[in-house]
Parts: sequence; structure tokens; C-alpha cells
Amino acid sequence: MTRIPAFDGIRGVAVLSEVTCHCHVCYGAGLGVWGQYLGGTFNTVFFLLSAILLGIVNKPENGGGKTSLHPFLFKRWLRLAASLYPFLVICTLLYMLTGVSFSVKDLILNFLMLGWIGKLPGLGHLWFVTMIVACYVLFAALRQRPERFRHPVVWLLFLPLSCAIDALNLPGYSCLVLMYCGLTFLYADNVMHWCHTVRMVWLMIGAVTVNAGVFFGIAGGILQVGHPSYYYATACAGITAFLLLFRMFIYIRPGRFLCTASTISYELYLVHHLFCLGEYSWFVRWPSVSPLYVSLFVFVASSVGAWFLHEISRRIVLSIQKRCTA
Repeated sequence: MTRIPAFDGIRGVAVLSEVTCHCHVCYGAGLGVWGQYLGGTFNTVFFLLSAILLGIVNKPENGGGKTSLHPFLFKRWLRLAASLYPFLVICTLLYMLTGVSFSVKDLILNFLMLGWIGKLPGLGHLWFVTMIVACYVLFAALRQRPERFRHPVVWLLFLPLSCAIDALNLPGYSCLVLMYCGLTFLYADNVMHWCHTVRMVWLMIGAVTVNAGVFFGIAGGILQVGHPSYYYATACAGITAFLLLFRMFIYIRPGRFLCTASTISYELYLVHHLFCLGEYSWFVRWPSVSPLYVSLFVFVASSVGAWFLHEISRRIVLSIQKRCTA
């Protein structure tokens, strides 16, 4: 896959923001303003990164099409599974050794990448894997017949569908994620070109205005997790943050710290949640220790665990690729 240094910077900022969000949840007042803002905004940034990268690299004119549909989906599945499956095995052993009860059904669902439906102790964040799989399936469909999906009416249908799903108390914002990811995938080159040409000052004004509005909307209780308005607002905040960060990292090359965080970002996202929430939360186990120190421990331990998990994943991927090419 094409390596774009600016995206390393964005990915590094995004994953560190997500870890900060979950640490804040633990020692803040509930989810808190910063937790709600960082979580919603930078989840959007993660989805946009996948959409725009795959949109650039995997279009039919760049070698995509019917003949490459299965390799496309297999590569995406392998990238997710190579880290997710060892992580789930480790967590299962941990549950058994420490006597934490869990549902076998939920475990199977997580191995099927349906963590949004079946939640394991301390692993509620694996809903993200289900959502990214849905995005990959959508991208595969778009690669097959991109011309059929370029009409605005097709994408406008996602909005009433989202509202209908919300009315059933189901996560309607999944349709919103699919909508902006699908459009970004289709028009990835246009987005990149526009971001390169628009004046930096307008990006800054737009991003600051939108993100400040969303932050103060959350602080004032206007935007709350669980309400559709929150997801639409944080999606706008994430889109503008993504565009501004991309432009910034074009001029300011991301350093080694952010690049390292980018390299292990998926594994860091998987690992950190176990230390923040649920039965193994260090904030619960060490209530007398300063939350700031606990947060630092979480960052360090999660980074070490993520690095080991990344190495396991890398070896699995290399082994499978060698067998496929042998």
C-alpha cells in the first residue's frame, strides 16, 4: 500500500486521542466532555483514513475490478484477523485464569468480527472492528461498479435509513459512517487534490469553528452520546480535523513518536481498552494512585503490549503470504 507520511501523523494523533478518551472516561465524571469529543471525532478520523487510502490505491483504474475482488477482501480480513485473533485468544486465557465469566456465544461472534453484537468483558470497543468490516464490504462493492454509486440520490437514501434505524433504538449512525466513508472512497483523488489546493487559513478557520462548536455543544448538553445529533456533529468535527491535520503534516513531517504510534495503531487500539474499562481496569484496581500516573502506566503498558501483538501479527501475515505465493 502507498505510504503517505502525512497519514502516519494523522493516524498517530487519532489513536493517542482514542486512548486519552478512554483514560478520561475512567477518572472523569462519566464520559465527560473531553471523552465524548475525542471519541466521536477521532473515530471518524480513523474511518476516513481507511476510506481515502483504499480509495487511492484500490480503484479499478489502479488495478482493481472483478478479478481482484477476493484478494482485496482477503487482504483486509487478514490485516484485521492477524492481530484480533491472537488478542482474543490471550483475553480468553486471561478470563479463564482469573475467573471472569464470559459468553462463549459472544466469543464466537468476536472471532467472526461481530463484536458490536456480542460484547466480551472489557472489550466493548471491538464494535469498531464490525464497523470497519462493513466499510470494507461497501468498498468492495464500490470497486465493482463505481459509476452506479456516483449519483447523489444513492447516498441521500442513507439519511432516512439512518433515521429509521435510530427510531428502532439501533445504531443508526452506522449508516452515517458508511455514507461518508463510501463517498470518501469514491472521490479520494478529488478530496486529496482539494486539500492540497485550498488555502490553509480557510481549513484552520473551518476546523476550529466546527470543532469548537461541537466541543461546547457537548459541554452545554446539546450534544449527547446516543442521540443522532451527536454523531452527525462529531462526524463533521472529524472530517474537518482530518483535513486540517493532513494539510499540517504535509508541511510538518510527523516525527518518530507519531510514526511509531501509527505503526502499532490498530494493536494499540485493541490492547489499551482492557486496562481502562471493565474487570481489569487499573483505574478501579488502583483507586488511591493519581489518575494521571495510572494513565501514564496505561499508555506505557498498552504500547508494549501493542508492539508484541504487532510483531505476532506481522509474522502471521508474512507466513500466510509466503504460503499463498509458494
